[in-house]
Amino acid sequence: LAIAPAAEAGAELARWDAGEVAPAGFPAARLLALAADGRRDLAIAAIELWLERHPTAGSADAYALLGELYFEGAAAVPSKVDGTEYIRGAARAAKTALALDPGAPLALLNLGTIETLSALIAGQDPARGAGRVEAALASGALDRAQRRRARFALAKAHQAAFRPAEADRQLRGLLP
Repeated sequence: LAIAPAAEAGAELARWDAGEVAPAGFPAARLLALAADGRRDLAIAAIELWLERHPTAGSADAYALLGELYFEGAAAVPSKVDGTEYIRGAARAAKTALALDPGAPLALLNLGTIETLSALIAGQDPARGAGRVEAALASGALDRAQRRRARFALAKAHQAAFRPAEADRQLRGLLP
């Protein structure tokens, strides 16, 4: 699990506070830009520090985004490295976001995907996680990549439940 040093995260927050790199308030766009530029470690450290300093300011969205950064971090880990810590971080952040806002779409997507795939690996019923993913998809708030992730998780859940027509419908939703 790669997280930037606290001093670097503090310097990034100082730049936010000074208005150098982000507008006032929660800088979601800046965090996503950092992650896209290969600095997911700094984005995670900075959002965690921001949440520490601003525990109530837009925190459901902030925790949901933290979960997204962790979740996507697991996908970026080379196969020879275990991404479990990223998934644990994503689940922890998503649960916190859902405690603050039970309908937070990004948190529903991330926790639901984790629950769905974990249930499939363990040979358990993925219905609970799939329900969260369906709610996230129904919200209309997910971007294209997030909708693809949702449809993939739902397709796997339907395959496991021997519902091939519904799995096929979800998989077709992945096509351009």
